[in-house]
Amino acid sequence: MVKDAHEGRLTTLRKKKEKGQETAKTKEANQGAADAKAGDDEERVLPGILNDTLRFGMFLQDLIFMISEEGAVAYDPAANECYCASLSTQIPKNHVSLVTKENQIFVAGGLFYNEDNKEDPMSAYFLQFDHLDSEWLGMPPLPSPRCLFGLGEALNAIYVVGGRELKDSEDSLDSVLCYDRLSFKWGESDPLPYAVYGHTVLSHMDLVYVIGGKGKDRWSSFEAFPQERSSLSLVSLAGTLYALGGFATLETESGELVPTELNDIWRFNQDEKKWEGVLREIAYAAGATFLPVRLNVLRLTKM
Repeated sequence: MVKDAHEGRLTTLRKKKEKGQETAKTKEANQGAADAKAGDDEERVLPGILNDTLRFGMFLQDLIFMISEEGAVAYDPAANECYCASLSTQIPKNHVSLVTKENQIFVAGGLFYNEDNKEDPMSAYFLQFDHLDSEWLGMPPLPSPRCLFGLGEALNAIYVVGGRELKDSEDSLDSVLCYDRLSFKWGESDPLPYAVYGHTVLSHMDLVYVIGGKGKDRWSSFEAFPQERSSLSLVSLAGTLYALGGFATLETESGELVPTELNDIWRFNQDEKKWEGVLREIAYAAGATFLPVRLNVLRLTKM
């Protein structure tokens, strides 16, 4: 069969008849009907050399990766199932996550104190997720600890953009740190034209985009958004846009309006141009960051 395939000839599938136990009298009575339905009862069978069993690498799925200080959970919106990726408590509460074009997952943030470094003991955590062992690997720490920064990647480098200093002054930063994934070293890149924090960083076609954020400039009021919600997370997974979590001002039983964290999931219907609810609540979304990833579900534990 392999030789025929190399020569461009299609393989003719052999046929297998259904097996059954019948008496001689029954065979004689149903001989005519059996001959008429012989073609329908025959089954086309692939040659034994072919294996149609799914192999290990064929279990890759497009998942939404939720990372929090309590662990990492992967959600499959197509099958509406959750998988436990890691229960590690190494993830700092205040962190920023990133997935590269090569499907490598990184987390940066928090505050790390190194007693051996007398000159500058303060740094931030920098971790990478190991797909094979479902563990977080410690990478060279972020030399300049900060919060409310952004992560981007381009040309084998990861960029830490802007943010606020974790010092008493809490100054806004325009500096950009660069991590070389080939040499495993941190360096500095060209600074931003202005100091900014709380912004969004997007990587596209080896370019890093910085959008929004806060600085010394101030925004003016404009038309209100149809739905009141802040800190909403958006994820583009397999060509579909998902909105997760965020905060909304809800009324309590006493009539008081208080900010409330929501843990729901919405999906944008491109054909009808509207948002559709997927899940009213998913517990693992509380305080998590979200990434569109592709993981092997055989290495994960279904929840």
